[in-house]
Amino acid sequence: MARAVCIAVAFMLAAAVVEANQCSSGGECSSAEQSHNLVSLLQTKLHTTEVAVPSKTNEEIKSSPLKTNEQVTSSFSQTNEEAMSSRFTNAGTLTLQGRLLPKQGIPMACDIPICDRSCSQGPECCATQMFEAVSEITSWMESNNVEYVVLFGTLLGAQRDKDIIQWTGDVDIGVYKKDVAKLTEQTDIPWSFGYQDSFDLPRGCENHHPGFPGNYSQFQMGGGGHCDAGDPLCSYYIDLSVLDEPSQGGEGAEACIASSKGLNDHVTKTKVQIRDKMFDAPSQVEDCLVALYGPDWQTPDADASFHR
Repeated sequence: MARAVCIAVAFMLAAAVVEANQCSSGGECSSAEQSHNLVSLLQTKLHTTEVAVPSKTNEEIKSSPLKTNEQVTSSFSQTNEEAMSSRFTNAGTLTLQGRLLPKQGIPMACDIPICDRSCSQGPECCATQMFEAVSEITSWMESNNVEYVVLFGTLLGAQRDKDIIQWTGDVDIGVYKKDVAKLTEQTDIPWSFGYQDSFDLPRGCENHHPGFPGNYSQFQMGGGGHCDAGDPLCSYYIDLSVLDEPSQGGEGAEACIASSKGLNDHVTKTKVQIRDKMFDAPSQVEDCLVALYGPDWQTPDADASFHR
């Protein structure tokens, strides 16, 4: 439409200039008379000239307010949905690596050894089964470019005892949200990772790691995605704290990793030892443990807490 108006105005100006040069006497006009004539002609033409605009443009003008409102509503709705699905939520809507994961969650198929918490060495002991879990899971992570750090009770046992605490109920690993989908989709190792609406963060459980000399329990992990002390079916589980997502474990891990953050809030790392293997950990290990367990973190818990 703007182009049509410009063309019409240009023709109108050209015609006015030609007419302004035609004096009533028939001779050449003076500059003053030409200017007076041009102003008069332009005023007349602006009042009488209609600019022809294609009918399609008129239709677009009439329909544009409704179309714009629809577009704004649609755009707002789409932006809102994208914002909601781009972060982890306990409502079970996750977007990872550009893929929207199902709202009903990803189930965790568990086939867990019924291990013994009264011992720390030997294949029947839960500490050994959990050591094998953290070893194989982190080895898989390293082979698949998944960054991790051990956290909480796993880090405490490594720094204090160079072992898994025999009464602890879980393996604690911190990862970044860009890598969670790799874990939930992998089938290379016998551990399942997933989430449900009721989970506080992504979790995992063993899915029949071979070599255990006793019995296994088979079930779908439900509830909060973790085991309770004394549960005969679920001897241990895995917590995945998402370091860069506060609502999925990042907030809980913040006290541990705060002093280890470097450029772009990325966690700088060091190594800790569990048995005969080294694992990645936040660089300021003692700061983490003091923040989580207090200045007496080196003293074993007299209550043998299942969740420590």
